[in-house]
Amino acid sequence: MTRVYYRGARGCVVMFDLSNRASLDGAARWKKEVDSKCAGGGGGGGIPCLLLANKCDLQRERVVGLDEIEELHRRHNFIGWTETSAKVICLSFSPFLPSSPSPPQARAGRKVN
Repeated sequence: MTRVYYRGARGCVVMFDLSNRASLDGAARWKKEVDSKCAGGGGGGGIPCLLLANKCDLQRERVVGLDEIEELHRRHNFIGWTETSAKVICLSFSPFLPSSPSPPQARAGRKVN
């Protein structure tokens, strides 16, 4: 993509699929591209980027482990990471997110209509 697409960006979210190992590699490529085309804060001279591990509701199909996510997070200087799902509220409030609030216990695991 051209620099025009990134112009004025102050941060980004890079998402990958927990049930697709190739998407983990894709997340690393996206982060490298963002870092190479954006200036300002964040690690590696790029803008601050948050890593989202999507489809945490599909535990049986999961092929990416926590250690792999943590390694990607550290190696590519993401500001934090968490697991999430577009279908089920399972946003993981974790110490890996900066200023992470307490988890909403009553809502955890509830489907979104």
